[in-house]
Amino acid sequence: MRCGTRNPRRRAAANPRGQPGCDLYYVGDSVDDAQCAQSAGVPFIGVAAPSNPLYLDLVFLFQAAGAYAIVDDINFLEEVFAP
Repeated sequence: MRCGTRNPRRRAAANPRGQPGCDLYYVGDSVDDAQCAQSAGVPFIGVAAPSNPLYLDLVFLFQAAGAYAIVDDINFLEEVFAP
């Protein structure tokens, strides 16, 4: 969850429970996670580890699923939201 968005239309779409000032993101490491996020109507952030033998395939699948962002490691998640 990230708080402080200024775009009310996006906030409403990404925050179905209506918590003011907060966006919700689905973070996952599989195509199933991307599909769940899409079904839930929330932006998806994919985690694709370069050590995964299917790394490139996973990155392309996340891109095709419309991922908001793709990171190599969950520890880089904060950089997705850095100003």
